[in-house]
Amino acid sequence: MANPSLDDVFQKFEGQWIFDEDRVACVGIERTESCAYGVEGSNWTVWVSGGDIISDLDIYGYTKNSIIFKILHDGYDFFMYFHLTWPIRLLLNMEFL
Repeated sequence: MANPSLDDVFQKFEGQWIFDEDRVACVGIERTESCAYGVEGSNWTVWVSGGDIISDLDIYGYTKNSIIFKILHDGYDFFMYFHLTWPIRLLLNMEFL
């Protein structure tokens, strides 16, 4: 698939994945309509154990094997970038304003 849609990429990632076995940290990627933590107005919700909830409304960019989210961290002057890659990995970077 040369130019997958964002929906196609989310479908590839859909599910719950442990990304840090030492902490048993998990990321869940679900359709908002069936997600307990669903973000209003979105089609896909991503939750990370520890409390972070983001959605397709926070997309910065994507390829067929990755999704990058950019969010302003609540009450702080920095952006957080969440980068999901396939096979499933979750990376977090922060950028100060």
